[in-house]
Amino acid sequence: MAKIIFSVLILSGLGLLIFTNNKKDEVNTDKDKSGQEVSQESKNEQTENIQSKDFTEKTTLTKLMEKGGSYICTFINNTQIEESTGTVYISGKKIRGDFISKVSIPGLPSMDDINTYMISDGESSYTWSSMSGEGYKVPIAEQDKTVTQSDTSVPTNQELDYKCVAWVADQSKFSLPTNITFKTI
Repeated sequence: MAKIIFSVLILSGLGLLIFTNNKKDEVNTDKDKSGQEVSQESKNEQTENIQSKDFTEKTTLTKLMEKGGSYICTFINNTQIEESTGTVYISGKKIRGDFISKVSIPGLPSMDDINTYMISDGESSYTWSSMSGEGYKVPIAEQDKTVTQSDTSVPTNQELDYKCVAWVADQSKFSLPTNITFKTI
């Protein structure tokens, strides 16, 4: 009888040892809100990004893109004829900007708000507006050569007062719209 109890203890110990060794080799995954698996490494990145500090800074959108981290940044910019507001979502090398411009020229009827959007995946920048079903795709390396500030209402090189708060990035913000046709410049 003692031999049977001893054998059961040995087998139980071996089973526990094998089980714990296999657990160490497994990748720890959970599911995010969309039901997709998220690895422990991805969760650590999200934790690091949310630990980024909030800040307010007079800077350009280009410099915000270089900063990295995960932030939601907002700005308001008023001139004599235009009022612009924007929200910029940053996650690592990905960035999205949603901009609203309202143009008021004295003596002319007021115009509707113009919504302009931009998404950059680190390789290409995509821009489109509420005025058209078409947009533009520009490789980042070519962007400075082909798109100037007058070609787009996305203020990439204009210094503005950005107020930024840390966030856990929602990757769906960086998905391109399916109802817009992008032309490569």
